Amino acid sequence: MLMSQTITHGTSRKSFRGFFRGENSKLKVGGKTGSLTGMDPPGKYDWFVGYAGEGNRRIAIAALTIHDKLWRVKSSYLARRAIENYFQGQRFHEKSVAQK
Repeated sequence: MLMSQTITHGTSRKSFRGFFRGENSKLKVGGKTGSLTGMDPPGKYDWFVGYAGEGNRRIAIAALTIHDKLWRVKSSYLARRAIENYFQGQRFHEKSVAQK
């Protein structure tokens, strides 16, 4: 429950804004974010670990970005895109098989 609140009300809410419309409305998604400063390579590290699932289809994901001085793209946004692509690919495959 707490990981799903990270997506809807917490640190990833901006990255997942509008995500649960249409075909994604049934997905269960949760995650955890974090950041730190590292020296090898030097920069600001931003990370996201999470999951998404609908029925028997599930995915676990981890994303890490390292930024020089400015945050360019957040790891939670990269995770959102990966989740969208994974489930869109699954739905496309199911539709193709159903048409045969």
